[in-house]
Amino acid sequence: MSSLTINDKDTVALQAELPRDLTDANVTFLFGQEEIAYQAIISDSSNGTVKVPLSQVDPDIGHHEIKWQITYNDGTVEVLPPHGDVLQVKD
Repeated sequence: MSSLTINDKDTVALQAELPRDLTDANVTFLFGQEEIAYQAIISDSSNGTVKVPLSQVDPDIGHHEIKWQITYNDGTVEVLPPHGDVLQVKD
């Protein structure tokens, strides 16, 4: 599990490089213990680069679990990382 820290005023896109080829896949950003789903943007499918604008998520100050759910074109689903990462939002 890794950790990322942002400021509560940040509205830039949160970006990640998933170790998968995302060609013809769909990626969902899962936020918090409740795993609230936000559609991620695949910016480079062959390199696994995805992003989600923080303006969509609007996270509160504190620690939040984050994951990326990949749905492949054959219907299989994979969640990365399996146990989640931590997004820390500071004042």
